[in-house]
Amino acid sequence: MACSLPIIASRVAGCTPDLVIDQWNGYVVSPGDVGSLTEAMTALAEQPDLAIRMGKNSANHILSYSPEACAQGFALAAQKAREAWSCGCQDPSASTIRVMKGNNL
Repeated sequence: MACSLPIIASRVAGCTPDLVIDQWNGYVVSPGDVGSLTEAMTALAEQPDLAIRMGKNSANHILSYSPEACAQGFALAAQKAREAWSCGCQDPSASTIRVMKGNNL
């Protein structure tokens, strides 16, 4: 993805829903569906503009998974946990859970 390539992935891979948006930055195919895999490969081979566009979308999408973005997410989670802890909660794990359930991360 970081190399600006379109992705063809199986629905079996755990990260597929997060990384591959079907027909936007690649194709998602069912495991064992040779026909769908063949169609995806053919579409990219026969339509270079499509492959380039999907590749650019992949490169942009993967930026949100960079080490810097992950570090920012961890820092925000730690900050939210500290804030919850400082408000008087006696159990730090409970405050973290409350923060996570509130979608404040």
